[in-house]
Amino acid sequence: MFQKLVLIGAIALVSLALAAKLPNSRPETFIVGGRNATPNEFPWLVRFTVLDAAGDSRFCTGALIALNVVLTSASCVRDNSRPITVVAGDHLLLEEDGTEVSIASQEVTLHEDFNSTSLENDIALIHLSSSFQQNAAIQPVQLPNATDDPEASGYAFIAGWGETSLDAEEEGTLSAILRTAEVIVSTGNFVCEALYGISLPEGQFCTSGSGGAKGDRGAPLICHSTKNVTCGVLSHTWLDISGLRTNVGGWVKVNEYLDWILQHL
Repeated sequence: MFQKLVLIGAIALVSLALAAKLPNSRPETFIVGGRNATPNEFPWLVRFTVLDAAGDSRFCTGALIALNVVLTSASCVRDNSRPITVVAGDHLLLEEDGTEVSIASQEVTLHEDFNSTSLENDIALIHLSSSFQQNAAIQPVQLPNATDDPEASGYAFIAGWGETSLDAEEEGTLSAILRTAEVIVSTGNFVCEALYGISLPEGQFCTSGSGGAKGDRGAPLICHSTKNVTCGVLSHTWLDISGLRTNVGGWVKVNEYLDWILQHL
């Protein structure tokens, strides 16, 4: 444990030394880095595409918290103009896995105090028209306890099909295979602001390192201290374009929204 704390401290010091470059970062919905996930490694992960009133599409992800309910970000589904088709059990984005199943949404519930500008309360539920059948590829993730503070975990995992490169020439290309990456969880928003110059809304925390990319918004964060428990929902990330080659993610604290989730489940 002591060695791990020393490592975390060393990483933080290196980040602090480099933080002066981060004002050149730009906000994105940003998996960059990491590795290919193994089939059924994240059986709660789902994907869907939202079409707005203008006909523009937005690729997002979420987590099954029940076989008929998806937890995601409100910023993903805020302006959906038609039912959303949710795909579970998927691994290869462009090929048939034989395990993927699609179900249409019945109702989308955004947090009533969601602010699309500040991204406060960036959390939503998608209620499906029917339930998925649980199997090795499709399973709900557990919700945390109210006392499960994500900022105490140190490290966490994210998975998704988002962009795999920071290169501008490859921007807009989703990964053909599900990928996962480990991220460092900052202890307190003051750390995020001190290291990266980024202020997050109330109810959010930040991560850094390899992490979410375009197409990963709404993704669940799985904290080390709470195995198979989702501790965060990806609201947004800042992509560093100054040479640091890192992503800083803003995550909604699921433990602080338990009452709201259970009320609307």
